[in-house]
Order: sequence, then C-alpha cells, then structure tokens
Amino acid sequence: MGRFLYELHCHTSEVSVCGRVAAKDVVENYIKAGYSGIVITDHFNRCTFQNQPEDMAEHYLAGYRAAKAAAGDRLTVILGMELTFFENANDYLVYGMTEEFVKKHLNIREMGLERFSALAHENGMVIFQAHPFRNQMTVMDPALLDGVEVHNGNPRHDSRNDIARMWAEKFDKKMSSGSDYHQVEDIARGGIVTQEPIYDAAALAGVLMSGKAKLIEEI
Repeated sequence: MGRFLYELHCHTSEVSVCGRVAAKDVVENYIKAGYSGIVITDHFNRCTFQNQPEDMAEHYLAGYRAAKAAAGDRLTVILGMELTFFENANDYLVYGMTEEFVKKHLNIREMGLERFSALAHENGMVIFQAHPFRNQMTVMDPALLDGVEVHNGNPRHDSRNDIARMWAEKFDKKMSSGSDYHQVEDIARGGIVTQEPIYDAAALAGVLMSGKAKLIEEI
C-alpha cells in the first residue's frame, strides 16, 4: 500500500489578499515537503474582489491555474475554495469544485450557508467549516455541513482545534485537517494521508466522505 500526503487548505498570493507565497513557490515548497498533492482553497470573499476585477472568475482561478502549470506531473493540484458568505464571518472549505461551477455561480456569497448547501450537494460538492471555533465564528446548523476542519495548523491563530473535534464527534461530522498555508512558515502543518492517490476534485470529495483518510495533525 502507498502513502500519499495531501494538503487541504492552501492559499496563493495571486488571489488571497492574505497570501504571501506565489503559486509556483507553493508548489515547490510542497514537493520538497514530500506531499503528493495540494488543494488550492483561495479565499472567495470581499477582500478577494475588493479591486473589482473585470472578470471575477478568471481572477479567482488565477492561483489554481498558476499552481497547476508550475506543478506539471510532479504534484497533483486540485481546485477548492474557502468561501465566506455575506451573512457572517464564517469560512467554509468547499471540495469537489470545478472551474465551470465558479464561472456559473459568481453570486454564491449572497446565498448564505443554507441555500448554498443545497446547491453544492446538487453539484457533487462537500462543505467543511474551516476553523469553526476561532474568534468571530458563528456556530451553524450541523445538518448543513458535511464536515468540520478539526485541525487547522495556522500558527498565528487560536483555532481551538480540540473544541472543533469535540463538536464534530458530537454531531457525527466528517473531519479534515489543513495547514491553512499563507506563509512559508505554514508549510506541512496539516492535511490527510491516503493509501491510494487522489487525482481530481470529485475523487477528493469521495475520500473525505469515506472517512478512510488519516488526518495529519503533527508532521
């Protein structure tokens, strides 16, 4: 059996205002760290579009596309999203995302979790609330979520991972782990380990819902 490491929470400076590392360097850093793949979960929020780009979809996909081009066949790069609705400050990691979905649904920030949850599931996507117990986060109806990020490795925030895990266990939610990579120091602080390789967004969603992947909580 193999051992494949995947980063589930990663930002690029091309798109995420808080990102400090260009996509091509993100790729090189994760290759050196021994990962098999990364999910680019750039922010889809007010800050991302504050300069009113002419083409929102092209702007949002720039980091993912740059990472994919830089990786070639050396590292699997999968499109994801860290989505923030207008209704509150919560962040949601969306997996199973496609470029076509982004282009077609540029208004998703207006939906709120309840409406978006139905749309996401209709399109084969899954929703994990990112770092749900940081300051300013709002506890939502767990029925609207597929899972919870129970390990967020970002060293500059208190994500209260222990509380997130207890909450996920209480409501029988799937669990995920991610580095929340923004800066070089954030490298390889989370993710999952699988026995089989993951090649695309749909397969990733399936693996997360299977519960078979091992969470990376310390590496």
